[in-house]
Amino acid sequence: MPRGLPLPKKSSRMQDVTLAFPRACPEFARLSEEEVWAALLESDDSRVTVEVTRLVCGFWVQWRGYLRGAGLSSLPPELLHIATRCPIERVAVVIMIGYLESETGGVAGITRH
Repeated sequence: MPRGLPLPKKSSRMQDVTLAFPRACPEFARLSEEEVWAALLESDDSRVTVEVTRLVCGFWVQWRGYLRGAGLSSLPPELLHIATRCPIERVAVVIMIGYLESETGGVAGITRH
């Protein structure tokens, strides 16, 4: 869990939460979003698939750790802001948001930066 991330108190009003997304490996950071999606959907390049999976899992572990540390079972999605630095990280966030939306049956109000 990143240092300096405030844990909301159960009795106080929750504030926005910004978590740092895991950093993409340099060899993948230069790929465009189109190249990442093409590798995921149309090619047999498992290296890109493994990297996207690593990013999604890394963020998921961080998010769940934050929730557990705050004594929460869930965080309203509209309070979650995800900062990405490159296209492959944005693709991983889109995939994760799609998963959250499918699990909750709604549209996640997650902000990508």
